[in-house]
Amino acid sequence: MKETADLWSLSADLHEAKGDALVAGEARLKRVRALDTSGWRKDQTAFAEFAAASVDMARGVARAFAKNKTDGGGDDAKRQLSQARMHVRGVVKIAEDKHWEEEMPEVVAELRQCAVEVASAEEEAAAAAAT
Repeated sequence: MKETADLWSLSADLHEAKGDALVAGEARLKRVRALDTSGWRKDQTAFAEFAAASVDMARGVARAFAKNKTDGGGDDAKRQLSQARMHVRGVVKIAEDKHWEEEMPEVVAELRQCAVEVASAEEEAAAAAAT
């Protein structure tokens, strides 16, 4: 599963470099899904890998919105940002429940920062849609 996740990560990077944000986003989501079976809720190493994939996926959604915000982003952008925010917050909640923020403070801090960034982009998308 780790190898599959790594391939999806490379695919996402390639497609983003080519300017295809939609395919890059799908590849990032598939990376997260591939790691979802890794036992990340019980193992700290697997958690760190899943957290990194989650941050990459959520920031990719925010970058895609920022790149296309001139057209308002639409309801799809708001939905994707909302899903990314909820996903990252769910991962943070697992870390808090396991008290891993004490053992992996950098990982949890990055997740929290990512949640703030995505929430900010989500607010910007909502404001753009309202105008």
